[in-house]
Order: sequence, then C-alpha cells, then structure tokens
Amino acid sequence: MNELDFYYKKMVEELSAETKQIFKHFKPVGPDSDYDAEQIKKGMKVEQEHTTNKDITKMIAKHHLNEFPTYYTALDEMETKLKAKKPLKESLAPSEEEMITFFQHHPNPDDDTLHQWAELHGYDPHEVEEVVYKILTKKLQGEEK
Repeated sequence: MNELDFYYKKMVEELSAETKQIFKHFKPVGPDSDYDAEQIKKGMKVEQEHTTNKDITKMIAKHHLNEFPTYYTALDEMETKLKAKKPLKESLAPSEEEMITFFQHHPNPDDDTLHQWAELHGYDPHEVEEVVYKILTKKLQGEEK
C-alpha cells in the first residue's frame, strides 16, 4: 500500500457510513499537508455549492488541486473577469422562490457565501438581503398568528 492509499484509507475509516458510500466513487487524495492550506480553504468554500458536508467539499477541492495546484486562485481570477463583462440582471433582486431554493441547498450560509451567490447570479447583494428579510418577516408574522 502506497502512502496515498494509506491516508485515503485512514480518512475513510473516520467518516460516516453515508459519506463512505459517496467516497467510493472518488479516487484517493493525499493528506492536507500535501496541499496549499489557502487553496483547500478556498476550495471548500466554493464546493459548498454541491454539498454542506465538509468531508466531501474537502475531497472535491483536493481532486481539483490534484489537477491544477492553484485551481481556486485561477477560478477567482476567471470569475472576476467574467463578472466584469456580465451585466446585472434587469431585476437586481431574486424572487422569494429563488432564495428559498438557495437556502435549501445552503442551510445557514455566512454573508460571504450569500454575497458570492448573489454576484454570481447577477444580483445586487444588498437587494438579496432585502428579499431574505422579507421572507423572514413573513415567516415570523405567520408564526405569531
């Protein structure tokens, strides 16, 4: 067994049964020390668009970093260039349905995640926050009745 297989096996032994099933479809990756810590951190944040499971986001990030060691820096640069060319949508705020779907996929997101999502979809982040407040107000008013 090579060192890579050893670390993969050790990591998988510590995971939940559900996560183990998912990881069976991935190739092994190395220990965190094999990767740039900042790239892993950026990668885990980006990969939250797929799952909220931190083990899985780290695994996805490491796979990208195996292909290209500065993958997430390059991704940031590419998105910055694309955003500069992308006009904002006619409506600067998403629909309530769109926001509910976002929260179903990203339970308890931090401000950065919400703002990145807004900008990626061509919305003004502050307008997105207004929609969130509107949804919460409706929810709270409904619970008071």
